Amino acid sequence: MREGFIIWPEADADIAEAYHWYEDRESGAGKAFLAALEQCFDDIQADSSRFRFVLAAHQRGTLHRFPFSVYFYQEGDYVIVTCVFHIARNPSLLLQRLKL
Repeated sequence: MREGFIIWPEADADIAEAYHWYEDRESGAGKAFLAALEQCFDDIQADSSRFRFVLAAHQRGTLHRFPFSVYFYQEGDYVIVTCVFHIARNPSLLLQRLKL
């Protein structure tokens, strides 16, 4: 686990599902997805203030090359990742996931 990050189990399941979906379609694509996710986490960790607040206290980071957003909030020194959401999914599911 990345230091300073707490990834909710639901977000971890999102990541695993996306990894397997991409890897099943093309060898190495799942690894590329994880690399893009790690880059997004690096960006958040470097300067979370540059990410807009989108829903209540949640901020959103986007992955390069993949249609996913990372929703997170900060609690003290920790970044809490609540979900990794495909941008084409039903937005009402996102609201349910973020418990709004």
